[in-house]
Amino acid sequence: MLGEISRKSAFWVLDACKGGNVRRHYQDIEKQLNDMAYCKQQVNKNMRKLLHFAVNEVEAYKPYQGYKKLSDFPVINKNIIKENYEAFQSDLCRTGNTISLHTSGSTGTPFAIIQDRNKRDRVNAEMMYFWKKAGYEIGMKYVFFRIWTETNQKSRLTAFARNLVMEDVLRLDESNLERIRKRLKQDKKIRMLLGYASTFENLASYLLKCGDTPDMFHIRCVISGAEALMESTREKLVKVFGCTVVSLYSNQENGMLAQECACHREFHWNSSSFYFGVIEAEQ
Repeated sequence: MLGEISRKSAFWVLDACKGGNVRRHYQDIEKQLNDMAYCKQQVNKNMRKLLHFAVNEVEAYKPYQGYKKLSDFPVINKNIIKENYEAFQSDLCRTGNTISLHTSGSTGTPFAIIQDRNKRDRVNAEMMYFWKKAGYEIGMKYVFFRIWTETNQKSRLTAFARNLVMEDVLRLDESNLERIRKRLKQDKKIRMLLGYASTFENLASYLLKCGDTPDMFHIRCVISGAEALMESTREKLVKVFGCTVVSLYSNQENGMLAQECACHREFHWNSSSFYFGVIEAEQ
């Protein structure tokens, strides 16, 4: 418990030393999502600023200088951006303090996206806000099940600072499932599991086969992403861990898009950061 409190305090002290940007974003997200009238006002204001920036600073959007509304802009996808990568970058992308993030290509299109520090701070604040809704607090130890590669692997120092345990889902044979099972039982500090729905199906099925029950673990929440979470998988997770189980929708390109409500199962959109629309597909 002391380690969790220390990490939480250290995080906010470090953020304050850097200017307090993550805290400002967190407070903004919280305010917007608790006041939808204010949220709509902010989204409209930010949308106007974004479109103005796009037509003036991004080559691909300069032909749309005379736009009247969002629907005047073209619908694009990853392939279009990859084919014209330079045209979709502003000068700030080329010369500013930016980070290049790589997606694993779960939709069939591996992709690299450039983000500035402000966007990364926003994404971190989004994660903190939505994960807290599921029961996670900054500083808690958690296991992240995913495909870990050289481009996304965290350093030992970063993993320690975040209280993160990295588990590669490419090595989930029975011997590794047993190793994970023992670790989850022995390490009383692990509070959250994050990963793919298919991973949790395999893990929960194995633990139930072993006769495990919630009193053997210390898990507060399970957050599933990247794939649809089947109700049968959720039921297994609840049976073995006795905790909150929710599904989220996020990606490297954007951040947190939506997460299930822990009580009512409906998805709550991250309207504080995104404008959501439904596009009718061509027949």
